[in-house]
Amino acid sequence: MRLLTLLLLSLPALAMAEPVHIPGPQGQLEAEMVAVDRAGHVIIIIPGSSPTDRDGNSPQMGLSTDTYKLLAEAFAEQGIASLRIDKRGFYGSAGAISDPNNVTIRAYAEDVRDWAAYASIVAPCVWLAGHSEGGLVALVAAQDAPENLCGTSAPHDRPLLL
Repeated sequence: MRLLTLLLLSLPALAMAEPVHIPGPQGQLEAEMVAVDRAGHVIIIIPGSSPTDRDGNSPQMGLSTDTYKLLAEAFAEQGIASLRIDKRGFYGSAGAISDPNNVTIRAYAEDVRDWAAYASIVAPCVWLAGHSEGGLVALVAAQDAPENLCGTSAPHDRPLLL
């Protein structure tokens, strides 16, 4: 019995994935949240340019890698929660704006700041990580940083702590 207890205590915190929503400009924005029990940190994963979904796939370009999803699962194994967002106008956030080609980096950054406010209910320390255009969005969002923002990932994987 003691061995079973030790094994259970050594397992990573349980993680649950579920879609979550916040208000967008014309409709709801959607993300996939991987909540982790007692998480101290949550990372918001911001997709890059093109119609890339929250999992890191871009069917129009023939990409089906699940890169962001795999990253979120790896974070969960380390006790870090995550939000993988769909950009306004695409996929689960398609109804948030009528024309997904009529969006600015500043508008995406506003959405990320709203996601950061939401993420603060998941964990007290929020991090931003973006690929390609998503990295730029993270840096712009951090210029007017939400109170609970602990840091962001700058281009070329060099951390920029706030």
